[in-house]
Amino acid sequence: MTLGGFVGGVIFWGAFNTALELTNTEEFCVSCHEMRANVYEELRRTVHFSNRSGPGVLSRLPRAA
Repeated sequence: MTLGGFVGGVIFWGAFNTALELTNTEEFCVSCHEMRANVYEELRRTVHFSNRSGPGVLSRLPRAA
């Protein structure tokens, strides 16, 4: 039982980590129609999108050089 729980936990952690890595991109975040066609285009025209010292469009993601 304990070994099964440990193995299950490792598998869950691996799957969770993989899912986070695959979805941790700006392209993924704006890939839905609602974000790409409306919100993201409006945000690109604001000072918040190009602010180099503060949060970017998606503050948890690193900015591409």
